[in-house]
Amino acid sequence: RDIHAGSLGPMCGDCHKQRSFSPAYFSHTQTGFSLVGSHRILSCKQCHAAGQYMGLTGDCVGCHLDDAIRGGTNHLGDGKAGMPCTACHNQVAWLVSPLTRRRF
Repeated sequence: RDIHAGSLGPMCGDCHKQRSFSPAYFSHTQTGFSLVGSHRILSCKQCHAAGQYMGLTGDCVGCHLDDAIRGGTNHLGDGKAGMPCTACHNQVAWLVSPLTRRRF
């Protein structure tokens, strides 16, 4: 029985050994979204609340759309649209760069 309900894919051996399922081995670096900065201290459930582990977007707005909306026109079409979030923000603390310092 798959306790993950297929959400981690069909290859149990990617995380588990044949002799023992525990401990499981998983490296987030293999997902294309490395956990760095503030992301490395989050619990799994904060990003995977619905129990979905595969098929999530690695785009910032996948999790931070509400933050972008709260940012107002600076994030939703004042001429900066299309710029990557990393032009002003980083994963350490989601800080605004000194060049665009503005309170949200």
